[in-house]
Amino acid sequence: MEQRERRPLVRREEQSPDAQSNLRYGLIGTVNFYIKEYLEKSHFTQSQETFVRECNQLQVPIDEAIEDDSVDSQEEIVSERTIEELVDMFDNTYEDAFFTIWDDPGTVPHVHDTTSYLKINFRLHIYFCCRKIAESLSPASDCLQTIRDFFDREGTALSNEQEFIHYFALPFVTNPQDHPTFKGLFEYNNWMRLRNDLRTYLSDIRLSEQFSSKLMKLVLMNSIGPGKEIYQHFVMKENDAMKLKKKYSVLVANHQQLRKDYQKLIGKLRL
Repeated sequence: MEQRERRPLVRREEQSPDAQSNLRYGLIGTVNFYIKEYLEKSHFTQSQETFVRECNQLQVPIDEAIEDDSVDSQEEIVSERTIEELVDMFDNTYEDAFFTIWDDPGTVPHVHDTTSYLKINFRLHIYFCCRKIAESLSPASDCLQTIRDFFDREGTALSNEQEFIHYFALPFVTNPQDHPTFKGLFEYNNWMRLRNDLRTYLSDIRLSEQFSSKLMKLVLMNSIGPGKEIYQHFVMKENDAMKLKKKYSVLVANHQQLRKDYQKLIGKLRL
């Protein structure tokens, strides 16, 4: 009896050795990019430099396409050294040096329209004003004028916040350190609370940047137990932040319109 050659029910298209090699090469490049990105975002500078150098020596790729696409959108993580420098300047009342670093987006990547940034930035400006007065580092009149200029320049966003509205009277008080409303701003305990809040704020930025690396997300997303819960919590926080940011933008636009209408009304009443 003649035996027939068996044929597979489904014909599979086999990849050529060159195609398989290119695929592996591309995957290695992508994985190496994720590692490099994680080291950068975690500020492991020496480890990242060593990793890149060894990849070059071994002629192992770091995916150029992904790396180039992410350069513009990637924010620099705030380093531990920057945190310590800012806290030290806070302790020593080096106001100009502090805000030079604080306002540098390449060093401290704030999200400027978030409530957390607006509040701590507001409190920091008041802190330097009050501490300089308390320790006689500058004339009180100069410090109060500085804080008044800050209110005129950046205070609008918090001018309707019940928590902060009374502070807008600070520049117009003759002896604020003796005033019952403001004397707490000149106390050491209040300064130390702000110091702790400053460190927490900066650490939160650092942590959020570490969690934004693709490698960290992949590990947490595919983990079980606490790791999975951490990732889900982080995603929820990101979503909540986006919702709040959109809501804040709408409120700011409405507030600006109300201020314009108010100015027009005041102008008409003066005529």
